[in-house]
Amino acid sequence: MSHPAPSFVDFFAGSGLVTEGAKHACVPVWSNDICPKKAAIYRANHGDDHFHLGSIE
Repeated sequence: MSHPAPSFVDFFAGSGLVTEGAKHACVPVWSNDICPKKAAIYRANHGDDHFHLGSIE
């Protein structure tokens, strides 16, 4: 029986190194950063469907 991959959130994601390392075993469902430059790199590497540019407040 196959189980779905666990999901995770990547707070303060930066360029997405945690997502890069975890994406083979887990599914990123939400990521964020407050820096537009880092956000652009993250989005280029991992897409925009689960990324939030802004504070977690």
